[in-house]
Amino acid sequence: MPKNNQEEKTGAKVGVEEDVEQKYLELNLLDSQMKQAQNQIQAIEEQMIQTTISVQAINEIEKLNKDSEVLIPITPGVFAKGRIVNTKELIVSIGADTCVTKTPADTKKMLQEKIDELKSYNQRLLLNIQQLNEAAVKVESQLKELVDKANKANKGA
Repeated sequence: MPKNNQEEKTGAKVGVEEDVEQKYLELNLLDSQMKQAQNQIQAIEEQMIQTTISVQAINEIEKLNKDSEVLIPITPGVFAKGRIVNTKELIVSIGADTCVTKTPADTKKMLQEKIDELKSYNQRLLLNIQQLNEAAVKVESQLKELVDKANKANKGA
């Protein structure tokens, strides 16, 4: 049975509204993904800063003489006085409650490799954000077209 003109307009209107809703959800998803990537970038940048500070601290330790007095951090803002016994070896955590002895040079090399990995991951995240942003601009344009189409359909009804 053929639909009358009013039924066709109502069906088209519902279809456009569904398309608008779909594009709106897609845009929100892209926005959420961009925010998540931006949060990851902030965390990575903080890790890079902390790792750089560690390299600088090792540089300072290398300058010290045996039996130099130092402040040993216990918790943030709480220190104990101590003496350096050996500046030629550092005890480095490698994860899973495991530590190894490394020279300051080997430790700095390991930390620099970590910084390089973080920079690489940071670059991938920046590229991902750029791609997400381009997709969001495209979806936003499509959403505007659909809204304009819906508005024209409503005026003609």
